[in-house]
Amino acid sequence: MARVKGSSILNAVKALRMKKDESRANLSRELHHYLEDRVLISSWYPEEDLLGLLKALVKILPDPGMDVYEFMGLMSARTDLSGVYSNMFRPGDPAGSLKRGSVIWQSHHDTGKLEIVVASQESAVLRLAGFALPSREICGTIKGWIREHITTAGGRDVVVIKSRCVVKGDPECLFEANWHLPARADTPAA
Repeated sequence: MARVKGSSILNAVKALRMKKDESRANLSRELHHYLEDRVLISSWYPEEDLLGLLKALVKILPDPGMDVYEFMGLMSARTDLSGVYSNMFRPGDPAGSLKRGSVIWQSHHDTGKLEIVVASQESAVLRLAGFALPSREICGTIKGWIREHITTAGGRDVVVIKSRCVVKGDPECLFEANWHLPARADTPAA
C-alpha cells in the first residue's frame, strides 16, 4: 500500500473541515474520520486517502479559474515553500531550486522516485517513475506544485506540460517545465 505523509494531506483536510457538512456528504464513509481526527504531519497515511480527500475537495471548492487539481498543488507549494521547505528554493534560480527540491518527493511519498534533469537555466524535465498510485488528480497537483516552485524561485511565464503519463500507458510520468528569467538590471536592453 502506498503511503503519504500527513503534511501532504493536511491542507486538504483543513479545507474540508471548513465545510464539514458539505464535505461529509462528498467523502466516502471511511474518510469521515479526517473531519475530526488530528492529522500528524510526520505520520504516514494511505495514499488512497489523499486521492479521496482531493476528489471530495473538488466538489466544495469555488472555481479557481484554472484546473482545480493544479490549483491545489499550487496552494500546497505555497505552504511548503513558505514554511518547512523554505530552504529548498533559491530566489532567482528556478533550475537550482528544482534540483534542491527533488528530495521533497521522497519525504512526502513512500513510493516513486522523482528525478529532475535541468536542461538549461530556463527549462527542466521532471520524471516520476515507480509511483504506486498514478492518477490524473495527483498528477494535476504535481503540475501545480512544479509551476509554483519555479514561480517562487523567480521564474516567469512558467509552462508545465505533462508529455508522458503512466495512466495513459507510458512507463513513467514526464513533466516538461519552461520559464523565463526576469531581465537583470545590469543587462543592457536589446
